[in-house]
Amino acid sequence: MWLAGAVATVILLIVYWKSKNAVWGGLSYGIVFGLIWAIGTALFGDGFNFSYVGKAIVVGVIIGFLAEMLGKFSKSKKSEVDDKNNEGTALPPG
Repeated sequence: MWLAGAVATVILLIVYWKSKNAVWGGLSYGIVFGLIWAIGTALFGDGFNFSYVGKAIVVGVIIGFLAEMLGKFSKSKKSEVDDKNNEGTALPPG
């Protein structure tokens, strides 16, 4: 399952390569939280496990993608509502 998530993560990062967006923010948060998780287990548990960082990156990127899609969906719904509200409200010429 994590391999499929890693492949999806790489694909999402390639697709969203050009701009700053929630996908890249998710990657950043995933790295930070993964390192905190791995260091915490190294100090209090069974040693440093680098796979925790990878898993946190996968989860972060997927959450970032979902946030990106939510933003696009809400923009399209808002424009539909605005178009509906503005029907028939054009001022007459002159």
